[in-house]
Amino acid sequence: MDTINTVAAPQEVEDEARLDKATVDHTICVFKDIHDPELGRNWKRLEEETDCFPQMYYEWCEPWWGMQSDNRELHVVTVQNKEKEIVGIAPLCIERQMGLRILRSYPVRSIDFYSFLVKDGPYEQEVIRAITRYLKTFTSWDVVHLYNANDWSFCWSPVKAAGFVDKPITDILGADFNNSSFNDFLGKLSRHTRQEFRKKLRRLEREGNVKLICIQDAVGYLAQVDEMRRLYNSRWLDDHRLPPDDKYYQCRHKAVTSLFEAKRMVLFLLNVDGQMAAYSLGFIHKQIFYDWQVSHDPRFGQFSPGILILGKCIEELISRGFTGFNFMAGDYPYKRSWSSQDPKSTNYELFAGNGSVHARLYLKYRLQWRDRLREYYHNLLKNRCMRMLKRWLESLKRAVRK
Repeated sequence: MDTINTVAAPQEVEDEARLDKATVDHTICVFKDIHDPELGRNWKRLEEETDCFPQMYYEWCEPWWGMQSDNRELHVVTVQNKEKEIVGIAPLCIERQMGLRILRSYPVRSIDFYSFLVKDGPYEQEVIRAITRYLKTFTSWDVVHLYNANDWSFCWSPVKAAGFVDKPITDILGADFNNSSFNDFLGKLSRHTRQEFRKKLRRLEREGNVKLICIQDAVGYLAQVDEMRRLYNSRWLDDHRLPPDDKYYQCRHKAVTSLFEAKRMVLFLLNVDGQMAAYSLGFIHKQIFYDWQVSHDPRFGQFSPGILILGKCIEELISRGFTGFNFMAGDYPYKRSWSSQDPKSTNYELFAGNGSVHARLYLKYRLQWRDRLREYYHNLLKNRCMRMLKRWLESLKRAVRK
């Protein structure tokens, strides 16, 4: 079928003498159409069999291609066993940067924990090795870049063993409830954190009726999206980035509603007299809530509504029998103040290059020089005029794309 590019067997891309029998028994096939029915069917089968994190679901990844396909080629790597069953999937795409072709993890910027999907069983590690060996053939790319790979992932060790270079991005913070009550949980936090939460909550309750609402269905979510978007735009009005556009929300609504239907997402609202003061949208996975996006109405800023909805969410989750709370990507002081233990894990970027001078320079930039340049760049953005200029330039780029 013309939507699948079947790649040569491993003997043709690596010295046969260096391959173990398990790798020889697997074939690499690449899908270049996200809507290919065979890809979608097998992806959904593997997500059910492996109980992978919801951001690796086909229902999450497929919609984002609608806004991330510009100047990119889809390159979803799959592994087939001798029976032609797909037993492994690595969602990837190819993009051009600095004159190089970069094979990178997909979705781009819409995923906090990237991993392969691999069927459980005795050949799990061999399937991962088959993928990493293929990635390092550099058949039509110069560099491999896997973003937000977590060191607790089952595929972390074999990918590192394949010679990928890592660069830390952020610690992942969380809180275990350990069958405790909410008051017991608060008792494990610092005195300052407890007092601030209770004080701000009492102050807000004097302003009106404070209520936490839990929404677990797509219809309920869609009824709130306009107000959520208004809150988000108001909260980040002075940010250096433009607010997400309609195309972003179209893709997001499709992805989010699919996961609501799969019972893998939940939305919490903190209302004051029926008015939304803050919201928290996140994933459900193995009885742990993953806090994906939080925002609040700046008009309630004096009450720290972001902290209040965090505490009220944890209280509700404990009452529902959840075992923990994960803050996902991003290491911020408020997260550490509500984490009752050290970071659970760390997210990394993983790189491999084809050895060319151009690729080596690119890796040098990504691993060392880029952070220095970003520091200067973000210092510039502390100036309000520079933020306004950047937003204006982004608006021009959006107009051109339309």
